[in-house]
Amino acid sequence: ENDFQQISLSGAHRAEVWDTVLAFSVASGTGKQNELLLPYTINPNVVTQPLPQSTLGGKVDTSNYALTITSRPFPKGRVKLSYRYDERDNQTPQLDWYRVVVDLFSLAESEQNSPYGFERSSFSLSGELLVWKDIRISGGWDRKELKRDFQEVAEQTTDAGWGQARWKPLAWLDLRVKGGASERDIDRYNEDLAVSAGQNPLMRKYYLAYRYRSYGELIASISPVEAPVSFSTTVLYADDRYNRSQLGLTDSEELRATADLSWTLSDNANLYLMVGYDNIDAFQLGSEQDGYWDWSAKHQDSFDHVGAGLRWRHSEGKLDLRFDVNRGTGKTTIDIFSLSGGESRLPDLKSTLDSARVEARYRWSERVDATFDLRYESFEVDDYALVSPNTIPTVLTLGAEPYDYKVWAVGFGFRYSFGGGDIELAD
Repeated sequence: ENDFQQISLSGAHRAEVWDTVLAFSVASGTGKQNELLLPYTINPNVVTQPLPQSTLGGKVDTSNYALTITSRPFPKGRVKLSYRYDERDNQTPQLDWYRVVVDLFSLAESEQNSPYGFERSSFSLSGELLVWKDIRISGGWDRKELKRDFQEVAEQTTDAGWGQARWKPLAWLDLRVKGGASERDIDRYNEDLAVSAGQNPLMRKYYLAYRYRSYGELIASISPVEAPVSFSTTVLYADDRYNRSQLGLTDSEELRATADLSWTLSDNANLYLMVGYDNIDAFQLGSEQDGYWDWSAKHQDSFDHVGAGLRWRHSEGKLDLRFDVNRGTGKTTIDIFSLSGGESRLPDLKSTLDSARVEARYRWSERVDATFDLRYESFEVDDYALVSPNTIPTVLTLGAEPYDYKVWAVGFGFRYSFGGGDIELAD
């Protein structure tokens, strides 16, 4: 039996004091997994230990609570406070299991499964103030706490602060400047758990390590009132520092830029074009001898994206058409410096993703719609790390082939609407 059940409750209340709105939601769920387990192997020549039990007996309870309060204490100011709590209580039993390698031989040592679970909470406080007729300033503070099971870091806390200035000198021009910093701290790094998993005790996984991040962002939007064209662009720079990691990722810099152009061809047709660029430079330290660092690597990841689309709607609302095309390319360059081997460069990693989509909806009547969907996707990648199965025939994980596929998908549908009229929610 595989089953998941969830119960949720949400609501909102408006108070006249300071024009305050309170919203809340509560949800809980339970997932179970009791399917019969497969044997360790189907090879009759391999002698194995019996399974610890015939079914997993898996059970996971989930809980979610959210509260948001928005208030306007005075006409030119607004304050927002929110709190959210998520819990994944994994009650799956932890048992001893024995592995069979490539369906040929059984390991004598047992291993235990790790029923991962977590508790996650976040608190956010922000405010906005109209300081002049064209200028608004805002800022906020966020705090996130996370507790995990069966990982090197049991608890971590992230504190983040940000500020933003928005200037709208003209009806068609909107400029925003935003910046901030965040610090992710950990209670301690469990080196014993890392060693038991075969890791260097000096290594720090980037998502579990101490990190200090600073960033700045610029957003501009141009929307002339009388013109059919609108334009927006975003530029982001972020700097991550892992100051307390002796091995692993030590720093990373990202530069991202996007631009969107929208053109209203007529009352029924709209054309858009978007381009994007993302570049990430990262530096890491490693060790061949399971001690302090003796090699380093510099990664440069660059991604380009371009997309265009057309939307058309019949004047009487009978037919809607949508057409989209996208292309994304990626390239990774890795330079390595080793104390024993000097400088070298690995072959570049390259990938290309092309996609196209055509959607149509025809309204037969006020209640019945017919839909048509045609999609195409093509993906190619050059990855030097993939090894042919003929190289090491007993290591199946290295026998993967590079992704190279083309997919066509066609869909037809009908939709019927029941009832009628507007739905109103009571206060």
